[in-house]
Amino acid sequence: MRRRPWGAQRLLDDGHLLQRLTFRNDKDLFTLLVDWRFIFDDEADPSWPAPFELCDFIADTSIELEWPVALSAPRWGQLSAAKSDLDDSLVCIEGALVEIVEPVLASIATIESLVLAFEDGRLGSIARQVKEPGRPLREAFYMAFGYNPTAAARNMALSYRHLGRAADGKLRFDQCIEELGSWFELLDDPGKRALAEAEALFEGS
Repeated sequence: MRRRPWGAQRLLDDGHLLQRLTFRNDKDLFTLLVDWRFIFDDEADPSWPAPFELCDFIADTSIELEWPVALSAPRWGQLSAAKSDLDDSLVCIEGALVEIVEPVLASIATIESLVLAFEDGRLGSIARQVKEPGRPLREAFYMAFGYNPTAAARNMALSYRHLGRAADGKLRFDQCIEELGSWFELLDDPGKRALAEAEALFEGS
């Protein structure tokens, strides 16, 4: 990954997929965020998909048990609560990146592999909240394509079109919306138009 002051990023799949790691600090607490962005026709997704915190990846693993700061409210997602915790936290971060995060990112380093990870449910098994009944599909869908409804529809449509599977993508999208519930009624008029335009991309060639 190419280093940045705020973390690191790498461009993959002939420039169609950008993976990113970002450190965030808030009131002496910090966490590592993991996300990816789609780039089609030299145009990046206008909104970053919601990032996932490192704690999502290490939940229920041996690394979580070794963490110097408890991953529970009110510190959910935070890697260090005080300067005295910093060294131990960085050691744990390195271990988590090498053992868990990097293998996950390597497994979705192309649009095709990311779509397959969505279809077989691997992405839905990562986020901690999917441990709740009924959540794996929701998390797999959002984790793959983004939480913003317009961005998620656009990313999914363009990804399946990129693979020559637009019709299959539309079928899967409709199934997801039927199960998860439509965003349509929650949007204002401009948002509804934008979502309709994004969904129409499934029909394009």
